[in-house]
Amino acid sequence: MSELLRSTPESQGLASQAISAFLSRLQQDQLETHSFMLLRHGQVIAEGWWAPYQSDLQHQMYSVSKSFTSTAIGFAVQEGILSVNDTLVSFFPEDLPEKPGDNLKAMTLKDLLTMTCGHDQEPWSDQKDWMKFALSWPVPHVPGTHFLYNSIGTYMVGAAVQKATGQTLVEYLTPRLFEPLGFATPRWEMGPEGWNMAGWGLFLRTEELAKWGQMMLQKGQWAGQQLLSESWIEEASSDHTGLGEDLNSDWNQGYGYQMWRCRHGAYRADGAFGQFCVILPEQDAVVVLTSGESKRTDLILQAIWDELLPHFQTEALHEDAVAHQALLEQLQHLQLPSPEGQAQTSHPELLQTYQFADNKLGLKSIKLVQQGADHLLNWADGSGNHQVLVGASAWVNSESKLFQNVVWPLFPQTDQPWPVAARGAWTDETTFALRVCLLETPFAPTITLKFSGDGVSVGLRGAIHFGPTERPEVVGHRVLETAEA
Repeated sequence: MSELLRSTPESQGLASQAISAFLSRLQQDQLETHSFMLLRHGQVIAEGWWAPYQSDLQHQMYSVSKSFTSTAIGFAVQEGILSVNDTLVSFFPEDLPEKPGDNLKAMTLKDLLTMTCGHDQEPWSDQKDWMKFALSWPVPHVPGTHFLYNSIGTYMVGAAVQKATGQTLVEYLTPRLFEPLGFATPRWEMGPEGWNMAGWGLFLRTEELAKWGQMMLQKGQWAGQQLLSESWIEEASSDHTGLGEDLNSDWNQGYGYQMWRCRHGAYRADGAFGQFCVILPEQDAVVVLTSGESKRTDLILQAIWDELLPHFQTEALHEDAVAHQALLEQLQHLQLPSPEGQAQTSHPELLQTYQFADNKLGLKSIKLVQQGADHLLNWADGSGNHQVLVGASAWVNSESKLFQNVVWPLFPQTDQPWPVAARGAWTDETTFALRVCLLETPFAPTITLKFSGDGVSVGLRGAIHFGPTERPEVVGHRVLETAEA
C-alpha cells in the first residue's frame, strides 16, 4: 500500500482549531506558502494548496534534493556498493589535479555529506567539467573540521554514488524508493556531465515529499518492508558537526547527512524559498510545506513550533464537527494574493506593441491584448516570444516558456513550455498589474504595466531565481503594429 491514509485531526490527537490557527499565522505573517500537508501517526490529517498551485503538480525542491541524495547513499551503503569512509578521489582518479593536496586526498564521502569537506568557498563554475574543476579547488581545512554549506559538495558526493552504481540518482532510487512509495514520475535536473544535480533540481509533488518524511519517521519502514536500515536513518539524522545549540535558532542545532537538525528534537529537509519536510519523532508527525518565500523562511518554522507543536496530544480527542468543517473550508479556499481592480480599461489605444532598448530585464517588446474580460500578455525577450493568458476574475492556466532562461541560466532542462497561471486587473485607468505563477517552481512574480502617452514602464517584483526581488522599471515606446515583434 503506497497511498497515505486520511483521517480527522481529532482522531490523531490534534485539534482542528490548532491547524486553523497555524494557517492563519502564515497569513498574518504574510508568508507565501504554496502547499501544506500534516501527518500524524502515519495519516494525513490536513492538506491544502494555495491556488493556483495544485496537488497533482510537481514543485521545485531546491536543497530538499540533498536529503534524497543522502538517501541514495544510504541504499548504496546498505548494498555494500560503497562506504561513507571511502575517499572522494578514489571515484575520480582521472579528474585529479596533477599534485592533489593531502586534504583533498583525505576527503571522504562522509565529509561531503556533513558539509565539512574542507572548503572555504563553494567551487562554482560555468564550465562543463564540474568535477575536474571542483577537485582543483583549494581545500585549506582538514576534512571533518570546518562546516561550510556547500551545494557543489553535494554534487560531488552525488556524482560518486552515480559513478559507483552506473545509474543516475533517479534510476537508482526508482526501484528502491520511488516505486515502493508510489511516486509518479520524479524529475531531477541534469548537470553538464550527465549526472543528476544531487544538491538541487529535484521536482516532487507535495504528497511524495510527505511520504519520504513518513518513511524516515518510520526508521526506513514502508508498508511492512524495511526499505532502508534503521541504523542509517539514525546516523543520517544525527548531528555530525557540533555546530552548537542555540535555543532560539533552527540553524544552530547541528547538521546530519544532508539534513538539518531542528529545535524540539526534530530534523528537516530544507530547500531554498521555503521547501520543508519537518520530521518530529517525539510527536510522531511530519509537516510538509512548499513555498515561494524569498527571505523569511525561518518564520514558517516558528509558526510550526508556536501553533502546532504545543497541541499534539497522546490520545485521540473528541470530534469537533464545527471546528473540523471550518478547517476544511479554510483549506479549500487557500489562494495566493493577486492584483485587484477593474477587468477592462476605457482606453483601448493603450493595448499596442511597445519596444525597449537594452535593459536589465532583457525585455524587447510587450503587448497586452484584451480577450473578453481576460487578457493575453505578449512578452518578447532574448530567449524568444512568450504568451501568457491572464484571468480577470480567476487564475487562468496556460503554458509558456516565460522566465525559463532565468530559472535555468546555465543548463536549460527542456525545450517545452511549462505550466503557468496568471491573474491580473487594471488597478487604475492606465495601470495593469498581473501576477504570473510558474506553477512548478516557487516563483510567482508580479508584472506592472504603467501606460503614459506613447510609452509604458514595466516593473517586475518578486523572485524568479536567486537575486533581487525588486528591480528598476524599464521604459518602452509604442510602435506601429507592423513593427510588432
